[in-house]
Amino acid sequence: MPSILLRVVLLILSLISSLLLHSQTADPLSKNLTEQDSSPKKMAPPLQRETLSSVLLDSLTKSPIAYASIILKNNQGVITNEEGAFSIQLPKDMQLSDSISVSSMGYEKKQFLLSAVGDTLLIASKEIVLNGVIVSNKNLSAHEIVLKIKENLAQNHPQNLTTKRLFFRASETQYMSKMDVDFKKSSIGALNKKFIDSVMGLIPRNGAYFTEVLADLHGDYTQKNQKIKLIKASKLYDKENEVSFEGIEKKFDEIFEQNVKKDSYLKVKSGWFSTKVSSDDLFYKEAVIDSSNVALLDSLATVKKEQDLKRKQGFANYRKNRMGRLFERLFFNEDSPFDFLFKDNRYEIRLEDYTYLGAHPVYQLRFISKGRSDYDAVLYVNADDFGVVRLDFKNSQILKKVKLLGFSYVNYLSEGKAFFTKREDLGYQLSYLEETTAEKVGIKRPIKIIEKNKNTRGRRKQNELIVAIDFEINSQNKNEIVVFSHKGIDPEAFKTIKEDNNILPTYLPKYDPNFWEGYNIIEPNTAIKSFSAASQTKSNN
Repeated sequence: MPSILLRVVLLILSLISSLLLHSQTADPLSKNLTEQDSSPKKMAPPLQRETLSSVLLDSLTKSPIAYASIILKNNQGVITNEEGAFSIQLPKDMQLSDSISVSSMGYEKKQFLLSAVGDTLLIASKEIVLNGVIVSNKNLSAHEIVLKIKENLAQNHPQNLTTKRLFFRASETQYMSKMDVDFKKSSIGALNKKFIDSVMGLIPRNGAYFTEVLADLHGDYTQKNQKIKLIKASKLYDKENEVSFEGIEKKFDEIFEQNVKKDSYLKVKSGWFSTKVSSDDLFYKEAVIDSSNVALLDSLATVKKEQDLKRKQGFANYRKNRMGRLFERLFFNEDSPFDFLFKDNRYEIRLEDYTYLGAHPVYQLRFISKGRSDYDAVLYVNADDFGVVRLDFKNSQILKKVKLLGFSYVNYLSEGKAFFTKREDLGYQLSYLEETTAEKVGIKRPIKIIEKNKNTRGRRKQNELIVAIDFEINSQNKNEIVVFSHKGIDPEAFKTIKEDNNILPTYLPKYDPNFWEGYNIIEPNTAIKSFSAASQTKSNN
């Protein structure tokens, strides 16, 4: 039997926060993204570790360097996280005499012997010396550089079908800044102000949810042309939050069973809005299964199997669609909200600086919205071929604001960055994408729950509960995609690819550093590493 007031509360919460988490599948190639070189080599001291971990720092300021590329000799690689940390799986044939290559925008590209890698690595910023390419192009204005980008856009950023081996992390945090229930009236003694206050005290104020997926994603940079093959997945959150809701619901169930007639129905009203809850829904109970009925048990087993398959497919499809939506927002798609190339008249454009990415000279262009576009942006452009190597963006104004009949919604933050690496025969392809969004949802409404019974003499109204609710929830979502490799796909071959995702993510009550052992991912930040269900439960008490 559903507890109606709780259901109303949960409905509000579900409208405010998306708690969708699901997914998985295994692939032997996931541990080695490229073929290893099997030619004979001079023997060198063997490595004593399979994973190389460190933190990359600026040699002068000692501040962490985020989003730097860490590349092995076989072109496998990872990037540093926002705290400069990285971990990379080392192939079995690597020796202490081998090295890693470290590069980042504005820094000297540097090689480090594996034997010299410690807890930290230091690299120095690169002095800007204008080379022949930039000197020859120094008279180009910001608008002329934009024109060059557009002229070379199709060649530099083609919409090719590729198979992308990638890692996807979604981090979702929520904080209930206001949760007031003003008790007005109740004709059921057990549903009194003290009880309602105690229930509100059990509802978690904070929530953190982390989903991680390793997958092969086949397609281009549109949402519709995507097929996914999950390799491994995890979800990290506090299951005690679910238990809390189950306990609250049980208390409501007991009260309604004792005080509401079996042939009654409920009318739930909030101002102009109303809905009816039938007696069948109100007093629903699980059917008792006859364990001797083999045919029924087989039928139920089939239904459960179908439901499990739908859950697995649902998890995979949700991740696929989420990544597809992020791809579709990239600047080279005409419907992208980052419209500074296709609608450049809406921006003030400045050539701000020159820098280097490794040995390549790079222009730094800033786009400032004149008020007709939602975002400001900075583009880093290869001065040799005018390909975009990096995009930074942040909203320049409130993206959406709604306030109507006690409901409010504000989408006030959308910021992130995207990195592109030139791949042989594929042009510039996405190597890293990050977007953080934040929103606030509120509801301030009266709630009236009326028990009615048309089979009794006199008044149909039997019981009534009236409360006024005032909730406000703040949520922040961060999506990260690291693409380790791209391989071109023929359009006809793409049509034959079948999606067969039959696993669900592994639940983790706390961060487990061994879960991704043997796989390259982006190193988790401190918030993820320190997460545990126990600490979440404690913070909500």
